[in-house]
Amino acid sequence: MIDTVVLTIPKDMFRVLRPELFTPNCGSILNPYVFQGSRFVKSVQNPTKEDTLNGNYKPRLTAVNRLTEGGRQIELRIEFSAPKLLFGNNFDELAQQDFQKVVQTLNCKLKEMGVVVGLDNLARAPVSAVHYSKNVALDDFTSVSMIISELAKVDVNQRMDISESKYRNSGHCLHYHADSFEVVFYDKLKDLEQANKSPKRAIENDNYCQMNIYDEISKIKPFEVFRMEVRLGNATKIRQLFKKVGSDTKLVFNEVFNRDVSQKVLLHFWEQVDAGLSVFKMDATSPCDLLRGIKKNNPTMRPSKLLKLIGAIVLIKEVGYRPLREALGIKSRDANVWYSLKKELKSVDQLKITDKYKSILKVKDALKAFIPLRLADYDIQF
Repeated sequence: MIDTVVLTIPKDMFRVLRPELFTPNCGSILNPYVFQGSRFVKSVQNPTKEDTLNGNYKPRLTAVNRLTEGGRQIELRIEFSAPKLLFGNNFDELAQQDFQKVVQTLNCKLKEMGVVVGLDNLARAPVSAVHYSKNVALDDFTSVSMIISELAKVDVNQRMDISESKYRNSGHCLHYHADSFEVVFYDKLKDLEQANKSPKRAIENDNYCQMNIYDEISKIKPFEVFRMEVRLGNATKIRQLFKKVGSDTKLVFNEVFNRDVSQKVLLHFWEQVDAGLSVFKMDATSPCDLLRGIKKNNPTMRPSKLLKLIGAIVLIKEVGYRPLREALGIKSRDANVWYSLKKELKSVDQLKITDKYKSILKVKDALKAFIPLRLADYDIQF
């Protein structure tokens, strides 16, 4: 449902009892009369090496003193993974009723770090960033890498206003990046395997608290975990997206922590990707089968158009939209030709769907059902 959250706590809602635990000591940073000549100063407290070795998950804290139009502003930013905080891992997913436990656990962790924030203040804390996510367990020999390889062929850059897309970690991650948000699909088990080699190789941070899980999960066959994350990096983007999905949710923790909002956000982006999968749904074991299927549904279609569409479908299913467009040398001035082809392809996608697309449908079904994944349901103990 929800994973990483960044809370931004104003000065009157928190107290630092042990400023020496921050680097540098945050005692002076919390004084509004100091650093008058600096626009921005900060002090941080991250999990210690001992925490990492013991798997003791803690949030990341940043005390900030910055110059604004209204004077100097002092705030505490608290970044944490809510499921890692509560469960020690983010394979298990939170449910709506877990909110109070999350707040209470966060309150206790902050006290360990020398910071006091009241329970009510945490619950109503302003949210400046949030990552919504869904884990999908695949226990029928469906491969996460197969799903991701199909998704990677879809042309979504313009539809989702993406500035960059990456197909990473030997095909185990698909990463769409824009200035204010990211959409990531990846193999959760492979990512943990990468983190075991080096934290820098992993897609997500702070895997130290769940490294003990890998050995237990990898014993279960078949069992893979497909993960989707939508990472919203600032308040403006969060508000824009909430408006798009028809939500009037306020940017405070107890409202952002919401099952329905999480589901709407994830489905919003999934549906944009799924809309580009029409060609990949078509089940045709050979170009001749494809020709017969299209001809049957479109008996008046001209042979020249039939051949054009069959050629395009075969090539797109092989390499994807973007590589085909690049190979054809279609530039911006020829965009109408490309969009006309894509429109024609959508008009002939009534064929029987492939087994590959049936596997992709498992993700869509999981997003629609939106039942929290719990490892215990698969007899995985750790």
